Amino acid sequence: MLKFGLPLVPANLAEYFMETSDRWFLGFYYGEISLGIYAVGLKFAMIISLVVEPFRKAWVPLAMKSLQEPESQGLFSFMARLYMGTGAAAIVVLTAFSPTLVNWVTVPDYYGAHSFMGLLAWKQLFYGFYVFSSLGIIKKEKTRLAALLTGITALLNILLQFILVPELAGMGAALAMLITYFVWNVLLISAGQKLWPVNYPWAILFGQVSLGLFSTGMILIFHKIGAGALEIFLFAILSSSILIGT
Repeated sequence: MLKFGLPLVPANLAEYFMETSDRWFLGFYYGEISLGIYAVGLKFAMIISLVVEPFRKAWVPLAMKSLQEPESQGLFSFMARLYMGTGAAAIVVLTAFSPTLVNWVTVPDYYGAHSFMGLLAWKQLFYGFYVFSSLGIIKKEKTRLAALLTGITALLNILLQFILVPELAGMGAALAMLITYFVWNVLLISAGQKLWPVNYPWAILFGQVSLGLFSTGMILIFHKIGAGALEIFLFAILSSSILIGT
């Protein structure tokens, strides 16, 4: 237990820095007002946790049991596709309605928080994908490798925050978080595949992430240029329907 669990202590410490560095940098460069607006966007983005957290809690025990079964590959492949497709569709819809949600709940000083919601929701979705990207490492009990890769990713996050936040403020902080958690999963999957290959549907997963990120970006642009609510709604429905279909 100690051999397996002790490396997770520095790994969790690195995750803490990954999770909080955006607010440290934003508060340092732009002060409490910008930090408060960003924090509101972050809280709304956690709506996606209504998808992520129940799935993680239900999936982890099943995944641990399935790791011992020879025919588990098909289950892992299907569940990864289900998780990413459903989560990406939920983020697209959340981004489309983000101005309405923020305007209903907050005062005008915080209306700008909707600009960060979609990007920060992707960070939440990538965080949840850890239960898939780490399977090979867990199967082979190489938690020291997970700690090393998480530490490297935490350093990358600090570098991205240092580069992006001074130029782009809250949008830069959100972009840094999205990139960080995406790279984190890529590193874990790459290492895990060498230890214990999982036949994930790579083309489908890449397509889901690409379409989801593209749709999220387009909706943010639509909001910025003042596009009509009907056009945004139809675009979100079309994109999310395709994602659900995958």
